[in-house]
Amino acid sequence: MSLKTIRWIGIIIPVLALLTLEVLRVLWELWYGDHWFFNVLYLALVVGGATLFSFLISTIVESAHREIQAQNHRLQALFQVANALNSSLERDVFFQRTLELARQHLNADFGEILAVEAREQRTWYAGYDVRNCPVKEKPKLRGLKGKILRTGKPFLVADRMEDPDSVELPPGHPEIGPVMGAPVTYRGRNIAHIILARAPGKPPFTENDLETLIALADALTVAIEREAYQRQVQEITLLRE
Repeated sequence: MSLKTIRWIGIIIPVLALLTLEVLRVLWELWYGDHWFFNVLYLALVVGGATLFSFLISTIVESAHREIQAQNHRLQALFQVANALNSSLERDVFFQRTLELARQHLNADFGEILAVEAREQRTWYAGYDVRNCPVKEKPKLRGLKGKILRTGKPFLVADRMEDPDSVELPPGHPEIGPVMGAPVTYRGRNIAHIILARAPGKPPFTENDLETLIALADALTVAIEREAYQRQVQEITLLRE
């Protein structure tokens, strides 16, 4: 809700409430005359209305504040990713840095980037030490992971267990509740995905969170395109030599 809308609510509702109460007071006096009961009722309505209105305004302001905070986190994440991209980091380092920033700014417990290149899979993790992770199976393109690469569409799931596309986790895998993911597209192909997850019982991700994740996935695409361009430049340079 915009500040302009909040401003108009703060003006219109009190005016309408006071006009309504004044009309009721006039009608009461015309029908029953001046009576102490209406004065008490009038005062109770004014106090109760003011309390409810204050609660309404505070709720709206808090909601707007949360939305501004979410946008601020998104801008911070994108700014830091842009700095990492401009620092000419290698793709492995940039992917890992982007995943860690995504997990940090979107309050996720776990994160994963899985890329499929030349029939080979490469994976980056955040949120747990892969070397000490009890999971021995390699990531498989099934369930929600496979769905991203098949459809090329992001997803937002409040509880992994309730999603029909979810599959059983491998033994030793950390339990997952809310989860969201976005594809990484290069030259019209879905070649990777970035997934963030929270532990069971934690609040689900929001649409704003998903929009931020999609923007970060686009940054990964830019990194891939830049690497491909640099490779082409190097090949042309070698041919000229």
